[in-house]
This record gives sequence, structure tokens and C-alpha cells, in this order.
Amino acid sequence: MASDSSQKRTSSTTASGKRTGKKLPPAKGYRFILFLQFCASVLLLFLAYNYLPIHFLAAGIVLLSLLVVLCSLLIFSRKSRFSRFFGRFLSLVLSAVLFAGSAFINRGNLAIDNVTGTEKETIAVSVVVMKDSKAQSLNDIKNGVFGYNKSYDEEIIENSCQAIKKETGVSPRIDPYSQYGYLADGIYYGDADAIIFNEAYRDFFKTSHKDFDSKTRVLKTFHLVSEEKLASSAVADVTKDCFIVYISGIDARGEVTVKSRTDANMLVAVNPTTHQVLLLGIPRDYYLTIPISGEKDKLTHSGMYGINESIATLENLLNIEINYYARVNFSATVDIIDAMDGVDVYSPVAFTTLDGKYKIKEGTNHMNGKMALYFMRSRKMLAGGDNDRVSNQIRVIRAMLKELMSFGTIANYNSILSAAETSVQTNMTSKEVQKLIQMQLKDMPSWDIENYQFSGSNLYTFEASMTKGIRTYVMEPDMKSVQTGIDLLNKMLNNETISLEKLK
Repeated sequence: MASDSSQKRTSSTTASGKRTGKKLPPAKGYRFILFLQFCASVLLLFLAYNYLPIHFLAAGIVLLSLLVVLCSLLIFSRKSRFSRFFGRFLSLVLSAVLFAGSAFINRGNLAIDNVTGTEKETIAVSVVVMKDSKAQSLNDIKNGVFGYNKSYDEEIIENSCQAIKKETGVSPRIDPYSQYGYLADGIYYGDADAIIFNEAYRDFFKTSHKDFDSKTRVLKTFHLVSEEKLASSAVADVTKDCFIVYISGIDARGEVTVKSRTDANMLVAVNPTTHQVLLLGIPRDYYLTIPISGEKDKLTHSGMYGINESIATLENLLNIEINYYARVNFSATVDIIDAMDGVDVYSPVAFTTLDGKYKIKEGTNHMNGKMALYFMRSRKMLAGGDNDRVSNQIRVIRAMLKELMSFGTIANYNSILSAAETSVQTNMTSKEVQKLIQMQLKDMPSWDIENYQFSGSNLYTFEASMTKGIRTYVMEPDMKSVQTGIDLLNKMLNNETISLEKLK
């Protein structure tokens, strides 16, 4: 009898109240959690497909399958309440992590889509009045006279007038001027109520009216879409073929699509086979023939005609084909470097940057975005002038590339892409960018970054195309350095390994 009583207690409950002998009833209502987890797993793998190498994906599938099976076994266990509780908890946590990971990757996909595949440029057109003008909107001067420069702004005046008419309901009366100096006189002396011009040409007013920015104000800015289609010479496979990217640092703080001066010019040759990168710096004031006009001018001015013209100018100089471009505005440097938590940049000399803003020490400097921007723009305080400025631009780009290629960048991946989203424009497709990321994750190659810069001599001329008749500083190219650059590019394209003295 005692034995039977003991057996009954064992099969029901212990003194602590825990069920020990009987199986727990079947778990109900948790299939939805497992379905949610399965959906999250599929979504994550689908979004990661374009980035992860096949063996990473296979490992991910195996790992997620095991975790799903484990959660199922625990949730539907009929032997332990603790197992069920732990299974539910693990399943919910795993689902949350998977959905967060999917959101993270999807955000990155959207940013890459916004940066890549750009096929348009815009023209920033401003309607400007005197600072003390009573006009506060276009309607206040809709019956007035609008001046424009017929030599440079003829292409934008028709669409500008349409934009003004759309806002005011009145077709503006326009008055053509032959030079920007005369155009400024038009509003200075009251012959015109406002002037219309392409913002890319703003600095040309300052040659005759140094107080132009302080004496005038923008009443309205229109962003007109350029009808010119952007060129593309893509390679067959960016993970196998050497390709050349033209990086244009534009003189604009607004939309990155706007036509503007190219204040920083660099060619980046990437060879995914030899894992080498060549940075080729080109001075902004290089005195070259601009194909569209057939006349010589500063390289920086080619950007006013659009990215195609800058590329054509360099292709003619170097007798090569440029495959892609990337336009970067000034804010991009600041935002992207800040998203990286700064970069380490070497300076061979100590100096104080423009406006006394930052003190650069000799050696390695940890720079935030603004410090790096001032470092790249400094020229007059350096012994080598423009040549040293180009060297410093290369130093910052090298530092950024090293940081981007490091594993630690993954933690700031979305922040970097968000910073680039509105500040970088490239005609490289999103699929090509994704393939490069996939290659980097698969092989984790150590990239050898080489650098070279073109040099030149100072020259003053009255013949520069856009400032003809005005004494203008330009840089006469050193053709020996240009030929060296051509030879290096050809070696890269022929899959030869190059070796240069490193620019720290």
C-alpha cells in the first residue's frame, strides 16, 4: 500500500508542486510565432542575397534552420515548462533580431539606390534682386524687367521664363546683357528689376563687383533638369575588370546633381584582380582645352558645362576611357567622415588652415569632417600651393578608402550611406556596387593604395575662355608628369602591378 501511494505521488506532483511524471498538454497558439520567425528569416536572407557570398548564405540558411528547429522543439516540448518558456523567449528575440537586420539591410539598399544609377544633372538658376529691394516674391516684380547674360545663360532663359510664368501667371520681360559685369550693373543702377543667372557662374560677378554677394539677395531659385544625357562606359564585370572612376568635388552646397565648378579632380583606377587602387590627383586650375568650346580654360570651369564635359576634357588629355564618375559636394566630406567617427590623416608639415580654423600638426591628425574639409581646401598657406592642396586631397581620400575597406566600418554602414545619400551621385549601378561589397566580404582582400599627382607651373593669362580679357591665374601642365600618369593608368588597365613611393 505504501508503495502504491508513493508511486501515485511520483506520477502526479512532488512536494514542490512540479509535475514530474505526466507529459504536459500540447502547446497551443505558438505556431504564429514560429511563422513570424520563418518569415523574418526568409526576408533577411532575401535582402542579404545581393551582398553575401554563396558560402555565407549557405551558412546562414543552416544556422537559421537549426535555430528555428530548436525553437520549435523547445516550444512544443511536453516534458518541461521551462523549456517551453525558454523556447518562446528565444523565438521572439530571434524574430526581433531578424526583422531589425532586415530593416538595416533594406535601409542600406534604399540609400545605394538613391546614390547610384544617376542619369540627370540639374542647373540651379537664381532670380536675384538688390538687397534693399522691396520685392519679397516674384509676384512683386512680375511686371518688371529681368536681365540675363546672353553669352552664357541662353540655354536656361526659356525654361526659366516658363518657371516664372508658372508662379506669377505673367511672362517676364527679359533684357539681354553681353557680360556678367554689365548684368550686375543692370540691377545696381536700376535698369533691371532682377537678374536671372546660372548659380555656377556666380563668382564671375565678383571680378567686377566684389561686393556682389553682400549687395544682392536671392529672391527665388529654380532647379532645372538638364536635357543632356549623362555618358556611361561601364565595364563588363567590376569584380574582374579594371575600371576608372572620375571623382569630381563640386563647388556646391545644395543638390549634388547641380552643374558646378569642379574644385577637386581625381581619377581612381581600381583593379580587382591585383587588388590595387591608384589615386591620380589633378589640379583644378590645369589649363586644358575644353572640347565644347575648343578653347583653353581651367579644368574647374569644365564642370559648368556638366560632368560629361569634365570627363571629355580628361579623356582627351590622357587618351583613355573613363568608365564611371562620382560627384561629391562639400557637405559630403563632412558628413561621411563624421559618420566614420573621423579619419586619421598624415600631414608632412604643420600649418594653420584657412581662416585660422584648425591647427594641423606635422604627423598623423585625427580629423572630423570639417577639419578634413579645411585641410583639403588649404592652399595659400602651403609652400607648394595648388600642388600641395592636391596632395592633401589625396591624403584624405586615402584615409577614407582605408576606413571604408576596414571591417569596423560595418557598424557605421547605414550612417555612412545616409550621409552619402544626398551628397554623392554616381552612374555606377546599384548591382555593381553590391557586387563590389559581395567581393569584399567574400575575399576580404588587403588593398594596396598607390597615389600620384600631376604637377604644373603657375601662369597668368588673358586668354582663358570664360574670363577672356581678364588676367587669370591658371596652371600650365607639366607634360612629363602627365605622361607618367598615363603610363601608370595603362599598367593598371593591363593588370600590371605598380609600385610608387607612398604618399603618407
